[in-house]
Amino acid sequence: SHSLRLTATPEGSRMMNLLEQTIERIQPQDPESRAQARARLEQLTMPHWALGRLMDLAEDLGLPSTEEKAMLGLGRVYLEQGRTVLARAHLETALAGARTANDIDRQVDILLSLGWLAREEADVSAAANIYRDVEEIPGKSVVQQARVLMGKAQLFSRLGKWTEAGDS
Repeated sequence: SHSLRLTATPEGSRMMNLLEQTIERIQPQDPESRAQARARLEQLTMPHWALGRLMDLAEDLGLPSTEEKAMLGLGRVYLEQGRTVLARAHLETALAGARTANDIDRQVDILLSLGWLAREEADVSAAANIYRDVEEIPGKSVVQQARVLMGKAQLFSRLGKWTEAGDS
């Protein structure tokens, strides 16, 4: 099954969940659209294709939050693949949408991904600034706080600053 291949990673599993939620938002009086969307879902085998189609579908249905979540997922997939230019474009666009919607939780998640991207690009200053900015945002979840600490520890470790890495 295609969905089994997509759910092999946590990001793929979240994406499949988001796809299912989006399909459920298609009006019940339109079974043909629902069937077409489900058929498209079953044809998808690669996370970046699936997320791209989800972005298109969310735009067609007027679901900006879902579109931005798909954009974040796509940015992360590209980051995992080392496609940093595409990752940055999608993450920055998702961040702009999250800021417009004043969605602090999503902003934190996107900023953490941008911190990861900065580490991958060896942009120490940008990564440190992002982590500092995220630390100052109130109301983060325990998981988000842990991701900040892990990101800082990885950054300092990469620089050979073992004391700072241990303090993170």
